[in-house]
Amino acid sequence: MNERIVYMVTSGSYSDCGVNAIFSTREKAQEFVELFPDSDCNGISEVKLDPECLEWKKSGRIRYRVLMLRDGTVEEAKQSEAFARYDFEGGGTIWNRSTAPAYIGRGIPDCLTATVWATDEKHAVKIANEIRTRMIANNEWPLPGE
Repeated sequence: MNERIVYMVTSGSYSDCGVNAIFSTREKAQEFVELFPDSDCNGISEVKLDPECLEWKKSGRIRYRVLMLRDGTVEEAKQSEAFARYDFEGGGTIWNRSTAPAYIGRGIPDCLTATVWATDEKHAVKIANEIRTRMIANNEWPLPGE
């Protein structure tokens, strides 16, 4: 598949969030930010054109949120109804609970937060586990203390 990516420069937040410009390369987006410092830019986002979620939804897949520990233990796997821009495509991020003020000293380990499109809960866990193993292999989820 030929993945097409654009780079979106945004400013503001919540109901006041807006798109300043969209570029074909990260370099052009960065140049915009540097040449227009008064644009109140708050970031450059990588966005995939024509995301697969349309086809996934039409084929009957459901969006799930999976919380998984580094050792593969599933803390939670449930259907996710609310949409957010960052989870249209699915994927995972590490929730660094060990360094979050609300969790420090409570012995709660970091976990993978994965939003995936799956046929059922078992399929969602399988996809999340693939994300987990890839992140570990790519050293995107180092061992505690590394």
